[in-house]
Amino acid sequence: MLASDDAGLVARDRALPGLETLLDEKRLHEALASRGFDGIEALEADYVRYKPGTSCLVAYRFRLAGVPGRLHAITYGRRAEGKLEKAALLERREGGGRTEAMLGAGGCLYAREARALVCFHPFDPELPALARLHDPGRRTALLARIFGSRDGTGSGAPGADASWHPTFVEAAVVEPLAYKPGRRFVARVSGASGPSAVLRLYASAGRHRRTRALRGLRNGEVLRVPTRVGGSKRHRATAVTWLAGESLRTRVRGGRPVGGSELEAVASAVAELHATPLDSLSGLGFRHPAEGLGEVETGLAALCPEQTERIASIRLRLEDVLATVERAEALVHGDLYDKQVVLCEDGVGIVDLDDLRRGDPREDLALVVAHWLRDGLVGAGRGEELVGRWIAHYETCVGRAMPGLAGFVAAALFRLAPHPFRGRSARWQSEVTALLDRVEGLLDAGLAGVV
Repeated sequence: MLASDDAGLVARDRALPGLETLLDEKRLHEALASRGFDGIEALEADYVRYKPGTSCLVAYRFRLAGVPGRLHAITYGRRAEGKLEKAALLERREGGGRTEAMLGAGGCLYAREARALVCFHPFDPELPALARLHDPGRRTALLARIFGSRDGTGSGAPGADASWHPTFVEAAVVEPLAYKPGRRFVARVSGASGPSAVLRLYASAGRHRRTRALRGLRNGEVLRVPTRVGGSKRHRATAVTWLAGESLRTRVRGGRPVGGSELEAVASAVAELHATPLDSLSGLGFRHPAEGLGEVETGLAALCPEQTERIASIRLRLEDVLATVERAEALVHGDLYDKQVVLCEDGVGIVDLDDLRRGDPREDLALVVAHWLRDGLVGAGRGEELVGRWIAHYETCVGRAMPGLAGFVAAALFRLAPHPFRGRSARWQSEVTALLDRVEGLLDAGLAGVV
């Protein structure tokens, strides 16, 4: 049964007739059972990507005879008949409706009544290399190509050495780390002994090309960055070294205190990343801090139409605030939060560099705080010391103050406001509203007004 927040969204978006089925686990389960997938149980959505009136993709976990599995389903608007026809063709080509084949090796089916394409992991039409990676018969050849060991010498990939092949490739174990269907798959690849690597597969050729910027990054006194050890243009794949250690997220969210020296080291590492000479990197454009806020406004208004005027007002206020700050430009991470920071034995690692670009360094600082605010680790009398030390340590490292930071935190939190819906929270509307309240609090009173 649809949650009330989802039911309201379905009622508003009549251009997506399959939306009701995709947002209702029970209805999707019935649709799959009618096609022979009646053994699926514990179907649970954990990610959604929604474009009002155009498309909606929902990813699910499930269990079959006690074994965990994954699938994702995508539906299109009434005007996307071409994509629906392509979905029907894909079913005939990939799996053909054979239940056992799809649950074992991946495949897809076209659920006509839901106007949706259902893809069983590891099949992903936008990430064709994913099925190869999960097929024992094809995995070795794929990894050999990525790690440059097709000739057994291991000399084909920049930065590669004999540690990675051929034994590494032949005995490699793949451990999934993150997956956004139709966009990106991330896994840890480990051999029987020796080093591990992080492998990324991309749907976008442009996103894959941007990973070349990694070659211009260097370790600093504290900063540790992954080294590129393999890649494949054909498969849109990149492999980098695994940085061992405990993530800052685990430390902060595990209830254990973060020592002053540790947080100072994190601030130093981020400052060193920001100090990377821009001329050492190519192909990275500058993004103004206010860029994209209009798109966020449109998405939020579709989720919470009764707050359309308020959302528009917040967006205008954010643009006004960010227009008044003096421009600063540096190499920024672009998606920095505590999960991307690794406390290594010999320094602090900064990982997941897919969004590396030119930007204002305050964006990185602010996004860390915004994630803590969103997740309730900061606010209502909590986390003041953590935020204060984070900012103070960074300012000490760079030798200057970071004026206007509250506006950057407000903008970052505004960008995170749709996340309760994307993460499939049952009461996402009230959680989105609470985040908008905090954005307004930051704009009204600065960090002190929320922290």
